[in-house]
Amino acid sequence: SENKQYTTLNADGIICISESTKRDLIEKFNAPEHKIKVIYHGNSLKIDVTAPPIHKAPYLFYVGSRKGYKNFDTLFKAYKNCNKLNSQFHLICFGGGRFSGKEKTEFRKAGLDKKIFHYSGSDETLANLYKYASLFIYPSKYEGFGIPLLEAMHYGCPIVSGDKSSLPEVAGDAAVYFDTESAEELIDKILFVLNDSDLQNQLREKGIAREKLFGWDICSKQTYDFYKEIM
Repeated sequence: SENKQYTTLNADGIICISESTKRDLIEKFNAPEHKIKVIYHGNSLKIDVTAPPIHKAPYLFYVGSRKGYKNFDTLFKAYKNCNKLNSQFHLICFGGGRFSGKEKTEFRKAGLDKKIFHYSGSDETLANLYKYASLFIYPSKYEGFGIPLLEAMHYGCPIVSGDKSSLPEVAGDAAVYFDTESAEELIDKILFVLNDSDLQNQLREKGIAREKLFGWDICSKQTYDFYKEIM
C-alpha cells in the first residue's frame, strides 16, 4: 500500500524480524538497506512439563491457523494418502479455531474423523503437546519468523518444516525440510525422520541448543541499542 511505502522510505530506522522479511521489504518497497536492522524474536513458552501426556496415542503435531498460506491442506493430504502414517499416528492440531464443518466433512470422507483431533487452551496444554509429540510439522509457505519452531525446539520435539521464507533461517540444522508444494515429499520426509531414531535424537539435541540462541533478553537489548544508535 502507499502508506507502507511512505513509512518505509521515510523511517529513520526499520526493524525486521528475519533476513527473509528484510529481503521482502527491500524487494517490495525498495526499502533502504542501510536503515534496516534484523532483530530476532524469542520464545516465551518455557513451562516445565512434569504431567503425563494429555493425548495418549502417538501423534503428529500441528500448531496455529489452518488457512491459506499456513498450508495445512498439504499436511492433511499427506496424512490422508499415507496409510503408514494414519494407521500408526493421530494428527493433533492446536489453536487456529475449532474444526469447521467443511474440515469435519473432509476428515469424515477420508475415514479419519476419529484420528484427527483439535486442542486449545492454556500454555500448559500446548507445552505438554510439544513435549510428547512424535514430530512437529510446520508446513507454512510464508512466515516472518515462526515462533512455533522455537517452541518445538525448546521441548526437544523433532521438526519437519516447509523450506520457504524465514523457516530455514530460524530452525537451521534442527529441522528436516520439504517442498511446501509437494504432499509426496512431505510424506517422504516425515517417514524419513520417524524411521530413524538416531536422527530424531540429533534433531532434539540440535533444537534444544539452537533455541538458546534466540531470546527476548537479546531482542530487547538489540532493540534498545538500535534506538540509541538512531537517536
